Amino acid sequence: PNIHTCCICPGATDTEMLRAIFTTEQLKKLAGNVSKKRLIQPNEITALIYFCAQNPIVNGSLIHANLGPIQQSK
Repeated sequence: PNIHTCCICPGATDTEMLRAIFTTEQLKKLAGNVSKKRLIQPNEITALIYFCAQNPIVNGSLIHANLGPIQQSK
């Protein structure tokens, strides 16, 4: 059959649910912890899901869609 799988692990995505849980200050901190200094837009995740569904070459892949977390120094 033409079935393939892919696991997408999204980072902090700018959704109503996220905004209901976190304060504006907390959202800014989340955005500051990734290399692009912003939250992921939902359409970016949907585009990635569509890409994976259309491309069996990524079968079995684990994709971290998180804008590159920054390692925090202690």
